[in-house]
Amino acid sequence: GIEEARRRTVNEQGGGVALPVPPLDAFPLPDDMKAFVDEQVRINGFATTSEYMRALIRERKDAIERLRALVMEGMESGASQPAEDVSARLRARIEAARSGMKAAE
Repeated sequence: GIEEARRRTVNEQGGGVALPVPPLDAFPLPDDMKAFVDEQVRINGFATTSEYMRALIRERKDAIERLRALVMEGMESGASQPAEDVSARLRARIEAARSGMKAAE
């Protein structure tokens, strides 16, 4: 499992010497961040801080995957257009719409 993989990595890095490995959630947080995490665990119904942290990691991973998919979709959508050209066309359409509205009054 994860713990065995962590021990193996530590052993490889330490030249075969088994080094103590802290638990995954054993990292110091400033008091205000610890209070925030504790509150999030409580109000969102997580059983443990580790469960909350896993949920955050999953959310971040999903967000990165969605962003990558959007970037790929954009890259595969055809030739790009300079932003200035797109903006100029939009401004022209808006101005035409405004002019049409004024003429109808």
